[in-house]
Amino acid sequence: MRQPYFLTSEKGHRRVNQSEYTSKLDEFDYLMNDPEADPAPERVWEVLAALSFHDLSHGTAAE
Repeated sequence: MRQPYFLTSEKGHRRVNQSEYTSKLDEFDYLMNDPEADPAPERVWEVLAALSFHDLSHGTAAE
């Protein structure tokens, strides 16, 4: 099984920059709202996990 893009092997979670965050929001919207999308649970959880590493109060990833 492949590792989610936001994981690294030695430092845990990496920062999610604004561009990646926006991209993941768009992907989540697509998975949840497009009737032709295949919202596989594994992919939905992976996207949600990536979104959780973005600190909205500072516009950067949480540490």
